[in-house]
Amino acid sequence: MPNDQSVPHGWAKYRVSVADLEKLTGYTFLDRVPPAVASALKAKVDDVRIPPMGKSKGSE
Repeated sequence: MPNDQSVPHGWAKYRVSVADLEKLTGYTFLDRVPPAVASALKAKVDDVRIPPMGKSKGSE
């Protein structure tokens, strides 16, 4: 994701797993979480649908 104001409301396409983020940054996240739990969390990519701007949750 660009680090500026050019990212439109479709920012959800930039979501990645924690494992990918660790590879990209060199940082380690969730190092105090038990390994079995951490590996499951690190593999997941958030897939919650983000509604278009201007629509509330009840108007779909």
